[in-house]
Amino acid sequence: MTKNICWSVFLLALPWLLPAQTSVDTLSLDEYYDLLRDNHPVARQAALLPEQAIAQLRLVRGAYDPKLFGEADQKVFEGKNYYRHLDGGLKIMTLPGIEVKAGYEQGIGENLNPEAYTPSEGLMYAGISVPLGQGLLIDSRRAALRKARIFQQSSSVEQLALLNDLYLEATKVYWEWSQTRSVLAVQEEAVAIAEQRYNATVESFRFGDKPGVDTLEALIQLQTRQQRLLSSQLEEQKARLMVSNYLWNPDGQPLIIDQSLTPNSVPLANPQEAAIFDSTVTWLKGLAQRHPEMQLLRFKLAELEVERRLKADKLKPKVYVNYNLINRPVLIGDDPAPLYPNILENNYKWGLSIGFPIFLREERGNLELARLKIQDTEYKQDLKLQELTNKVLAYLAELENLTAQLELYEQTVRNYEALLEAEVFKFEAGESSLFLINSRETKLIEARIKLLELQAKFRKAAAGLAWSAGVLAG
Repeated sequence: MTKNICWSVFLLALPWLLPAQTSVDTLSLDEYYDLLRDNHPVARQAALLPEQAIAQLRLVRGAYDPKLFGEADQKVFEGKNYYRHLDGGLKIMTLPGIEVKAGYEQGIGENLNPEAYTPSEGLMYAGISVPLGQGLLIDSRRAALRKARIFQQSSSVEQLALLNDLYLEATKVYWEWSQTRSVLAVQEEAVAIAEQRYNATVESFRFGDKPGVDTLEALIQLQTRQQRLLSSQLEEQKARLMVSNYLWNPDGQPLIIDQSLTPNSVPLANPQEAAIFDSTVTWLKGLAQRHPEMQLLRFKLAELEVERRLKADKLKPKVYVNYNLINRPVLIGDDPAPLYPNILENNYKWGLSIGFPIFLREERGNLELARLKIQDTEYKQDLKLQELTNKVLAYLAELENLTAQLELYEQTVRNYEALLEAEVFKFEAGESSLFLINSRETKLIEARIKLLELQAKFRKAAAGLAWSAGVLAG
């Protein structure tokens, strides 16, 4: 009977020496990312940015839309037509800042302002208004258009920056869930083994092969592991709920993960991964150009440069020249009307307007503020690059350290497994005790849990490295 009990103890310890089986009903990390990208509110908000940029570009382009204009003014008193004035046409603002205008004007009546008088059939006119000082190279319309184009380019980068941050937090909670799930499986196995061992010890005591103290030892071990199992269940439930925060369905409703769904087990780091993480130059090369936050700062500088050019343009005087050709309508009814002769020499209207503030205090103040904003953003750019560089180096150092710890602790787990196996054989030979087997087994459980924690830390650090390099969501 004693020999049978010994073999049963060895068989109960055997699961610790075998690889754990993987559940088939799993939510892989790639599937998790797909759900994040498609359904998470932050991801959906980020997806709106390119659409907002298109709408903003359409909005500012509206400043260049052709515009119809018209005005009618007439006065009649006691049956007498004092005057009648009609003016209407089309205005087009071109991209270089030149306004093109064409229209028709008619002004008749005894009391009409002589300046507005026209022949009875009216006059057609066509002309342009050209800024020769302020507004020649840039104006508020062109500045708004350039900013809208910059925003359109930066919107996809801003979307990537939002997803990069979202993926980092989501990845951390995923591997936390994976760790707690694996720890829960370890504790469940431990309780199952302790329960079987307790039953076997009680049965052995009934046959007189074991003293009563051994049953107490087995019961205490079982109760201790049951308590740890309850704690692990709580930790797994909390981690599962944290992952649920990142899972939404296409209808915008949050999803709750039940216990039937499991994550991928935390994989061990392989030599190929370690080699990738050892390449410091690779991770730092092109960081300033690649990282979305650095790209956003460059777009910000480009936008501020447009603003600076606009403020600098305000230092110029306002000089506008307009010129209009005038002619009678080509057709009046069904009879063609003759053109006025020498239209370029005899029939035109032109004007010149000039304005210039004497002290330019407002303009110089705005220009200085624009320059200071550029300088401030350049400082932010330098600081952000240094912060990102240090984060990359810190994560690389952490991964190097964790790789060494994992290699060491994998050997530690194997050594604990060998110790447990040896203790079982010693117990079979009558040279050990149930207390020592429980002690070896407890150390193995703790080592396995510690290894799982290190594996999860490694995966979190790997996600942090990809985030700090700006490629996690890329």
